[in-house]
Amino acid sequence: MTKQEFLRKINDIKAQNEQKKIRGFNDYNIFSTLHKDSDEVNLHSRFIHSLLDPSGKHNQGTIFLDLFMRSCSLDEFKIDINNAKVTREDHNIDILISDEVNSKYIIIENKIYAEDQKEQIQNYIKYIYDELDEKADIYVLYLTLYGEKPSNASLGEFKLDGNYLKNGKQQAKFKSISYKNDILKWLNECRTEMQNLLKFDLIISQYIDVIKSLIGTYKNSISDSLTDFLLTKENYKYFSRNKDRDEFRIYENDYEGATKQIVKNFLNDLTGKINNELKSYGVIAENIRSERINDLDLVEIYTSSTHRFWELTEGRKCILFGIYSWQHGNSQNGLYIEIINNYNMSNEDFKPNQSLVGRKIFGEFNGKRKRQFHYQKILPLTNGDIWELADIIINDDNFLNTIFDAIKAYIIEHVGIVRTINKNLEDKKFAKKFVEGKITRKELEQYEQ
Repeated sequence: MTKQEFLRKINDIKAQNEQKKIRGFNDYNIFSTLHKDSDEVNLHSRFIHSLLDPSGKHNQGTIFLDLFMRSCSLDEFKIDINNAKVTREDHNIDILISDEVNSKYIIIENKIYAEDQKEQIQNYIKYIYDELDEKADIYVLYLTLYGEKPSNASLGEFKLDGNYLKNGKQQAKFKSISYKNDILKWLNECRTEMQNLLKFDLIISQYIDVIKSLIGTYKNSISDSLTDFLLTKENYKYFSRNKDRDEFRIYENDYEGATKQIVKNFLNDLTGKINNELKSYGVIAENIRSERINDLDLVEIYTSSTHRFWELTEGRKCILFGIYSWQHGNSQNGLYIEIINNYNMSNEDFKPNQSLVGRKIFGEFNGKRKRQFHYQKILPLTNGDIWELADIIINDDNFLNTIFDAIKAYIIEHVGIVRTINKNLEDKKFAKKFVEGKITRKELEQYEQ
């Protein structure tokens, strides 16, 4: 294919997309225009509350609340929605559903990227018992993008025991719910119920697009055809070889989009392979994106722009396994595996120091930050960016197996140590030494018995 033929195909696709715009195809979204997609308080909690509230301006009564109860499988809680009152930011509770006649209360704690606050959920439960109803029957719904659990610090004196939060004689039902599954299911059911009311369909569908954007499943309505063209191996390789030419630079945004999609597809394939072949080691791969590591007890894979998590399912899950590339400053560029401590101590006398992990347990490594973390380089990179990584993915048909084999070997080597640590973290003396990085591999052997 000549350069002229290649550019002609791109220009034809661009022209087709322009025609789509003229016919009304666009990605304009009123929610994203007014707020950041991740704005928990002013976008998500406010809009979800506006639908759930039977007295809201939608004038649809209890329809949306009833559908929410069904979508989240809350029927057994037997709240009377005809008596229900739905409030927002009542004593800092994101959304509170109250059936005071029957002493039933549903707390919805909404988390997108914000970290849990100390004793946050504990304070909400105690507020209802102390200020609203000492005989309250409480249900806590912890809403996150993918259904994570709250941190121990947020629970305070309450402990998660199956489907309950317990603190002495006090207890509350508990469930983690997600935007990815529960909220999208609810919203789609709302659209079905409102199918004859175009106004509601448009509003809810735009909010659905915001959620899909957050979880990485939204597809641009007018650029997919060009992205698909560039995702073809030969087309991508051709563009990559010519990307610095003036004629190609005008398409750099499309090239970047295709590059990110290649990396994303690779990580999806990698997590699928892990789920199929590494279950016996207690590792589950999740297609999860996040802007930063909070106190998620998960394993993280990411490049400079894409995040994925794996969860070690056994024990307290205090360890993060990470797959990522360095690309800043004078770092040693490469694709790395790491182990870092993610144990969130509830005792206010000491806090976990994320930088003091593991060298004495997991072994020395003379890479970047050699005094703080344990790293294993699995691929040298010149630039350490997604463009270089995408080129490797495109050009090496065996790259998936190469990375998977390195990860498998790493997990086999360390999973026993991780399980031992997890099983002993209830011991406060052990936990304190561990989070301060003062336990050696030799000292750990006594706990392995």
